[in-house]
Amino acid sequence: MPYESGFTENRRGKRLFYVKEGPANAVSAWIFCNPFFDEKLFTQRVYWNFARTLANLGHRVLRFDYEGDGDSDGDVSDIGLQDRLHDLEDMCAVARKGGAIRSIGLFGLRFGGTLAFLGALRTGARNILAWAPVLDGARCFQELIRFNLTTQLGAYKKIVTKSERLVAELERRGSISVLGHDLGGRLAFDIRDLSLADVQLGPGCRCHVVALARRSPPDAEGALPDLPPAWEARVATVPIEPFWHEPAVHDPLQEALVDASLAMIQARDEESR
Repeated sequence: MPYESGFTENRRGKRLFYVKEGPANAVSAWIFCNPFFDEKLFTQRVYWNFARTLANLGHRVLRFDYEGDGDSDGDVSDIGLQDRLHDLEDMCAVARKGGAIRSIGLFGLRFGGTLAFLGALRTGARNILAWAPVLDGARCFQELIRFNLTTQLGAYKKIVTKSERLVAELERRGSISVLGHDLGGRLAFDIRDLSLADVQLGPGCRCHVVALARRSPPDAEGALPDLPPAWEARVATVPIEPFWHEPAVHDPLQEALVDASLAMIQARDEESR
């Protein structure tokens, strides 16, 4: 299976690390959007295995690190949400090089899925696949603040810097620590102000969402996310533990998630023929 890794410059002149694999004659490509912070760390093996699955099915797959993240250049404290979406656009162009790619798909877990929604129209994506996407930006913002407070309790047995001061630091365009990672003010407030209600996926874009159901059999009503009706999303529910939170038992294959995802995508492909 052809495999390529290296660096490419984004539109701001920063080097982004990427890995591309899949048949040289592939006509479809999937771009993987990473989640944030430790969620990216704990899901790397799952991403790698799912990428290999898609490549073996004949797709080109591209995984990359955003500016200021992983092996890419830059300072994450300087990065906003639009910068990450620009990186996604630039990497779609990389995926299209050297082949006859006719359709682009965007895949992501958690906030990676959210970035896939936001980047669909600007990249001309034909398919979106999101696992347990983040849909409430304000709630996500509060969770990030809470992570800092929890870390303080663990380190000092008390809250040294209250949430109001943390928010004030972000407002000064500073950064705070979230699970050992820097969260800059630009990105933090972009997340807080995020609204998906008016986001358009683009003509002909097919949206697939796998929702987390914490019981078996799945409680479909409780697991279905509140997605904009215009997206006409297909949703599957899978009973799994949130493996992006360092669970006691780690499953790098996540076969239930992969099987549900492929079933939805392949069903849509057959309907469109």
